[in-house]
Amino acid sequence: MSEKKRVGVSLTVSLPSAIRAIEDLLASLKAGTVCIIRGDEYVTLKPENEVDLEISGVDKKGKGSLKLELAWRRHEVAPEIAEESFVITSTEPPPPAEPVAAIPDETNE
Repeated sequence: MSEKKRVGVSLTVSLPSAIRAIEDLLASLKAGTVCIIRGDEYVTLKPENEVDLEISGVDKKGKGSLKLELAWRRHEVAPEIAEESFVITSTEPPPPAEPVAAIPDETNE
């Protein structure tokens, strides 16, 4: 069995720096290999064609967070499952329409 390798990064950076890191991650994913290097440590990841994708966002008490997780198993054939419908955009959806008050039925009087 191969040794487990893990490299993590947790930093406070400017939004443009975070965007650059995410763009580097995206380019690496498109190339098929993601290598995370920190000092003398590194981990090389080669995602398979089928991945589990989790995205969550929280806005609470003046603090926000966005989490993205990709996971996969090597050489495992994933079952055919319909993709869930979701959208990532910079535009909020319109507020739901106000319910229309029911008009009393006067025929039963």
